Amino acid sequence: MGECMSSHIRFAKALPTSGLMLAAALLVSCGGEEGADAAPAAETAIAAANVAAPVVAAAPAAEPAYIGTWGVDLAQCAIAQEYEQPPMILRADGYDQHEVHCDFDSVTETGPSQWHVTGQCSVEGDEQPIDENYAIVDGNLEHWAGDERQYSWTLVRCPE
Repeated sequence: MGECMSSHIRFAKALPTSGLMLAAALLVSCGGEEGADAAPAAETAIAAANVAAPVVAAAPAAEPAYIGTWGVDLAQCAIAQEYEQPPMILRADGYDQHEVHCDFDSVTETGPSQWHVTGQCSVEGDEQPIDENYAIVDGNLEHWAGDERQYSWTLVRCPE
């Protein structure tokens, strides 16, 4: 194998899989007698690069641990949303609870398993701002408004 082919194969082995088409094109560009061997050499380089640099998919971002259905106790978990006092259904971007529907404008992780959210709620058709905090503590959801936990309440995760 000529020097052009050898250098391109070394180059191809160092490429991530997404760069293999470029490597194959470079191998074909060697020309001359080496050009006749370019296609098999390109396949060899691609196979070597696949072994040397496997494609690693990016891990999806973890969903916040507060996502789920939460109630003051398991009895509240059984109440359907069309009735008063049902559990709170938290999504990544808001929550619903009977006639309360909230959309978060911002979600800021303030510590391990702790978030500060702001947004807008519609409470029986009346628009209201929200400024709340959530924390997962011992598997439960602590929920409070403002900066102090003085006015907090704890919710349990409802079974699915």
